[in-house]
Amino acid sequence: MSRTVRQVALATCLGAIAIAATPHAAFASGFALREESADGVGSAYAGQSAKAYDASTVYYNPAGMSFLGSSEFSSTASWISPDVRFNGSNSNPLYSSGVGGPTVNGTDGPNAVKPAAIGSLFGVWKINDDFAAGASFAIPYGQRAEYKENFVGRYQAQASDITDYEASIDISYKVLPNLSLGGGVRGDYFTGRLSQDLNVSAIGLNVAQGLGNGAQQYATGAATAAAGAQAAATAAAQAAAAGNATAAATYGAQATAAAAQAKAAQAQAIALAAQATTMQNLALGWAASGSDGLGKLTGDDYGYGYTLGAIYEVDPDTRLGLNYKSRIYHDLSGNQQIQLPGNASGAPASFTGLLPAYQNAKLKITLPDSANLGLYHEINDQWAVMATVEWTDWSVLKTLNAVGDGGAALSTLTENWRNTWFGSVGANWKPFERWTFHAGLAYDQAPMTDSNRNARIPDADRIWTAFGFTYDVSKAAQFQFGYAHLFTPGGTISDSSGAANGGGVLTGSYSDSADIISATFDVAF
Repeated sequence: MSRTVRQVALATCLGAIAIAATPHAAFASGFALREESADGVGSAYAGQSAKAYDASTVYYNPAGMSFLGSSEFSSTASWISPDVRFNGSNSNPLYSSGVGGPTVNGTDGPNAVKPAAIGSLFGVWKINDDFAAGASFAIPYGQRAEYKENFVGRYQAQASDITDYEASIDISYKVLPNLSLGGGVRGDYFTGRLSQDLNVSAIGLNVAQGLGNGAQQYATGAATAAAGAQAAATAAAQAAAAGNATAAATYGAQATAAAAQAKAAQAQAIALAAQATTMQNLALGWAASGSDGLGKLTGDDYGYGYTLGAIYEVDPDTRLGLNYKSRIYHDLSGNQQIQLPGNASGAPASFTGLLPAYQNAKLKITLPDSANLGLYHEINDQWAVMATVEWTDWSVLKTLNAVGDGGAALSTLTENWRNTWFGSVGANWKPFERWTFHAGLAYDQAPMTDSNRNARIPDADRIWTAFGFTYDVSKAAQFQFGYAHLFTPGGTISDSSGAANGGGVLTGSYSDSADIISATFDVAF
């Protein structure tokens, strides 16, 4: 086996191991992921669409493939370790009914997002000096947020697992000696799982109240019918005494019918009252034992989009890059499953009918389009500077509506996200022949604010501080390393999205930070 073949095999294994290590932890804006290149991590992704000096350009700007000197293969593995903590409380909707305290029992502190690995694979094949083709596999979106079972906000969110696997086929062509255009087709597989606890005590007491109201209405109807029966019977007797047999028979029939109605209404009132009592006792028992239900919504779908790019070489030392990624539309198909306490089988049908164990579900979601403008400039043989501005159309995410069979609404989550901006600056320093050091700073805007933050994605604006290095293993192989620390000012939350699940209002604040470590092996051949 030749040395180059061994190096390509090593690069392939590096990315494949990380890809197989899913789940993923999101720590870019919203639930996006940027960590597809160690060089990018180490420079806070400054100038990423203009660099065009390794195979990752097929993903960040396919136009850059024509600027590479040879075919290349690149593989990246990244470890993302977020720290997302909530401090606050959740109001108890049962408190006004005299059940429990003013807030939901539970804990608020533990880290909500699990650390995880992601990976990517990139390949570029130089057909000639001007024309190149490439392919990529990456994970541009992902999140694994899982709160503890006794989290105070469990009626708003328990688990929020999202993963998007994307593959692309791309081409680039140098239409002028200093201008390259590129583009490609993107195909992705999006899968998600959302869960939250169900406050069956609150839901049950609400059902019990409805049953009690129904019993009262039937009892009132029974009394009215009984009074009507009595009045008709009196009229029948009076008609008979007057010798009017026809009228007496008519009033007698009315009396009999009204008496039957009264009896039926009274029986229904008794039945509903018994159901209300049963439901109330079950609900109070669940409240006393702290028993909850659990709802899970899962779905997946395939989607397609495209990417377009251009790189203009202002002079031999300066490049401008522009890349656009399209929206991808998904119509997720899956199911909703609900688990109830074991003794819920004895609950009235009006309760169990609200919470069926299984039903089909669909949910539409649009992944946003984005535009990235990058600058890369080599000052001299040792120093280079770069910068990036990126816009993401997160405003496509307004409301997530899950629907069941026949289009019946299952759940609604209002997001109302805004469009975001990402900006970064960075520098490369090459003090030795084989060593290049990277550093960068970035500001990454979150798509939500204090007014619409929720427990599923408690995002906030963040600042990147990053550094890394590239070591030339040989003329044909490079090893890249990047580290970034992301910190945020945090944000407040007032989340009432759990109302349909018997929850209250989750109020408090989140503090977020993350550490990212990334390694890339790149081979030219």
